[in-house]
This record gives sequence, structure tokens and C-alpha cells, in this order.
Amino acid sequence: MAIIEINPRVETSVLARSLREQVEPLFRDEPLLAMMRDKGKIVRGYGKSIDWFPRFRRRTIVPGAGDIVSISFPQTAVKRKATLPWRNYNLGESVTKFEQYVTEGPKEVVLYNIMERVVAEVLGDFMVDFNAELYVDGNAGSANQLMGLESWFGCTGTPYQGGGAYMSVPNDTYASLSTSLGNYGGSWSAATWPIGTGPSEFHAWTPMVIDYTNTAWTHATDTWVNTWQEVLTFAKTYMRLLQKKSPSLYLLNGELLRVCKYDVESKETFEITQNSDLVRLGFKTMQYEGIELMDGYEVPSNVGYGINFDHMKLHHLGPQLVNPEQDEDITTATRRFALMSFPQLVIDTPAYFIKFWSDT
Repeated sequence: MAIIEINPRVETSVLARSLREQVEPLFRDEPLLAMMRDKGKIVRGYGKSIDWFPRFRRRTIVPGAGDIVSISFPQTAVKRKATLPWRNYNLGESVTKFEQYVTEGPKEVVLYNIMERVVAEVLGDFMVDFNAELYVDGNAGSANQLMGLESWFGCTGTPYQGGGAYMSVPNDTYASLSTSLGNYGGSWSAATWPIGTGPSEFHAWTPMVIDYTNTAWTHATDTWVNTWQEVLTFAKTYMRLLQKKSPSLYLLNGELLRVCKYDVESKETFEITQNSDLVRLGFKTMQYEGIELMDGYEVPSNVGYGINFDHMKLHHLGPQLVNPEQDEDITTATRRFALMSFPQLVIDTPAYFIKFWSDT
């Protein structure tokens, strides 16, 4: 056999413990990871796939005359099955015996320091790339990537109802379910959803994709610098009306946030956040109408998101998000070290999430 397993320089259990300690500060570099970690939303999963049953419909009460009671007992289907596959990310590195022997010092110290250096460098590289995966479209192509934020925001490219309605037309598939409005029943009272009323099944799996350059906004020139305040107010209003919750965070591309700051320098519209979970974790944020704003390096150009941390989790197989493995190839006098993760980003429903973009 070319590969012979012998006593590793550091036992895998020790590496795993060291890995957990080194991952903690790396979490604080990325707001999505940091907040999910802080809220206990990075969880171990089981099974060959991730399955859950979101609720699409609500039961409705039946009116009747005061002196005549007639009750029906249907078996109402209110849920549908959502399912996602696991993904796999890995990164390997090796250290030769020569590297060990040319290092001065006692054997146990030399070997531990070499492995400590390799773990730290490989883990840092792994997490930099993994952070970017939180934003990708896992439906695109055949790259087998994580179901990142872009995985449920696909649109037709045509403004909703032909324009003048603030929104783009969701047309994507997430967890084997369609994000299209009305795909699972119901109708809406107005032609300009989310303005109006209707049953929950009409938009139960539909995100809000807001076109900040739509001609419906009140400004003569519909660009982000002119529309952003109206757009954020619109987003908060209708997320609260439709889902009974406001976004936890507006996570913007750096240029979008810079424009916001520049626009309000003399208006004092922003408030510096003094105390919040994100501030406690080391991030600097600002507030607009009580909702924090910050920029993210990996957020696509000209894009922003409304995030609801209570309705997203990062699932992983194995004892922790990133797991180490190692062995030794005696034929080349090389110890090989690998990091592996079997993760998937899972949200309760796309309806709790918002995207800001230019649908032109």
C-alpha cells in the first residue's frame, strides 16, 4: 500500500479542537457567519438531504347565522416539502519530513509548530473562499456550490406588471419549489404586489426583489442616490405587513453604502449604532429607521440584501463546520493535511428576504 496510516504528529482530535479555536475569530470577519454563529444558527445536520415542510396556506374561518351552526371538517393541506442537497468543500496541503528536520528545537515543539502553522494558513484560505460561497447562486451551472443568497432571487428581467410597480418578477426555484407569485394558488387584490391584499399562498415562497431604478419611485431621476431612502422604507413597510417582521440587516455592496453616507452627510438621516448584536461582535454599522446597514465585500456590484437572521441556518454534516483529516504517505515522506466541510445554507422561506438591484 502506498498510503500507511501511522501516529500523526498531532492527533486528529487535538487538531479539531485547535480548529474550533481558530475558526472563532474568522467568523467575526463575515457578518452572515458571525450572526448565525452568535444566534446558534450553525447546526449539525443528518441524513442524505435536508428536508423541511414550510407552511404555505392558512385555514380560514367560516361565518354563519347566530342561531344556526354548521361545521365542516376538511383535511386541509397547508404545507409542502422543500429539499436541498448537501455540498462539499475541501482544501488540502502537505508538509514534508525535510521541513520537519530542518526546523530547530525539541521534536515535540517542532512538530506541533509546523502543524499549527499549516492549520492556520490553510484554515484562513479556506474561510476566505467559503465566505464568498454564502452569496453565490447554487442553481447556476453545474458547479455544485452552496445555495447562497442569490439562489432564490432569480427574476425574469422584466419589471412587475410592465413597470411602475417597484418590483421585479421572481422566477426561480429554491429547494425544489417555485418562487413565482401565485404558483401555489391565491390571487392579489391589486396589480402591484406587494401593495394590496391576498392569501398567504400567493406569495408564500416569493422573495421581495425591489428595483431601485423603477420609474414608480417619486424622483425624476431613478438612481440609488435618489431612491435609496424611499426604497428602504418601502422594504421595511411591506416586509412587516406581509411577514410580520422587519429585516434584521440591510447588507449592501460597498459602493451602495458609500452613496448612502455621502447623500446624508448634511441631513443627519443615519444614526451610528451604539449597541446591537453586530456591534458586540465587532462590526461597525449605521441605522436607518431602526434597521442596521453595513457593507459586505462579497455582495455583488449594485446589489443589496435585506437579511432576516431568525429564518436562516447553516447546516453541516460532521461534528463541526470545518473538519480536519490527515495521513502520511511513507513513499514520499509527506504528511498530508485536509480541511473538509459538508454544508448547506437553509432558509425557512425566500419570503423573509429582500434583494435591491437595478432591473434594467
